Amino acid sequence: MWGVRGYAMLPVHVTRARGVTGRRTRLAVLHEVKCLLPRHVTVLDAIPIVRPERLALELCASEYAMRSARAIDDMWRRRLLSGRSLRHLVADASVQGRPGLQVLRALLDERGDDYVPTASNLESRFAAILARSGLPEMRRQVDSGADLWVGRVDFRDPRLPLIVEIQSERYHTALTDTRADEVRSAALRDAGFEVIEITEHQVWHRPDEVVRLIEDARRACQRR
Repeated sequence: MWGVRGYAMLPVHVTRARGVTGRRTRLAVLHEVKCLLPRHVTVLDAIPIVRPERLALELCASEYAMRSARAIDDMWRRRLLSGRSLRHLVADASVQGRPGLQVLRALLDERGDDYVPTASNLESRFAAILARSGLPEMRRQVDSGADLWVGRVDFRDPRLPLIVEIQSERYHTALTDTRADEVRSAALRDAGFEVIEITEHQVWHRPDEVVRLIEDARRACQRR
């Protein structure tokens, strides 16, 4: 459901707190855990689901280290989690003594909180547009938000409260992706940022349009 590459929807795996009920089912592979905190759960497509950080821990407990590392990098690259959000999960899991904790902690220590997965061709193309137009270079993949972490944004101006999100066709065209983007952008604006969204088509085929959007947004920030 989180779109992690290399995994299929079937068989369905369900996690629940131990002792909730004694009923069994053949509809899914059931995992009973000692503790499932409310902050480790969210809702996706109207279905209660563990958050990406908790999923990372579950994978570290059930998969080979290399495969769980690839899954974590995939979620990190797609901004479903970050070093900061994983550290919070590790703190919770340390109290619970969860399986997979040692592997997750090692993977996180290896990467560090400021780890940035390999840039996509789309991000490289956007950076090249900025350079050719003479616009200031922007920082890539920056954790952003106010008191609470909102997400890791694609590009952020080093001086102005300006954020640029590149909406790739692969990850931002489904209805659920669109809704998630809207919520995320609203939270960033509430935190005081000017947020502009640029499509993959604009990056590859309409660079002049991209430059105009950036210039308009920079002027808006400077008028504040």
